[in-house]
Formats: sequence, structure tokens, C-alpha cells
Amino acid sequence: MNNIRFVIGLGILLISLLILKFAIEPFAPENLLLPLAGALGVIATGLVWGVILWLPIRLVRGGGRAPDVQRFIFYTAVAVSIAYLFLQAGLL
Repeated sequence: MNNIRFVIGLGILLISLLILKFAIEPFAPENLLLPLAGALGVIATGLVWGVILWLPIRLVRGGGRAPDVQRFIFYTAVAVSIAYLFLQAGLL
């Protein structure tokens, strides 16, 4: 996964988080700053957890057998975002 695809993926994840957050809990367009900051916080949390989980895998498996760092971090951010949406919707 190259850097451009990684950034585009994060942008799409941010937009989808905002859309799904709006579907669960509508807000006025002029109050977009608070949900945007919340969505960025969720994505940042997912990125940090991705790094935290990837480092031990890299140490155990070694550099050649470890998963791609950007892909692993991105998928972790997606998983954290989905878990956050389920929590907000009251499904978990």
C-alpha cells in the first residue's frame, strides 16, 4: 500500500464515519466541528492501536514476515471505527 492510497483510504474512512455518525445522530451543518474532531479522534486512536499491535508482531515474526505496516494500521483503524460506531448506536 503506497502513501497516496493510505491517505485516500483515511479520507474515505473519515467521510464514512461522518456520514454514519450523521445517520445515527443528526447534527446541524453549522456544528460540524465537534463531530469532525470526534471522527478524527477515532481514526487517530485506530492508527495508534495499529502501531501498538503491529510492533510486537514485527518483533516476533521479523521484518520479512511481518504484515505491511500501512495496511495493518489502516485495517486496525477501520476496526476501531466500526467498534466506535456500534458503541454509539448502542449495539454493543
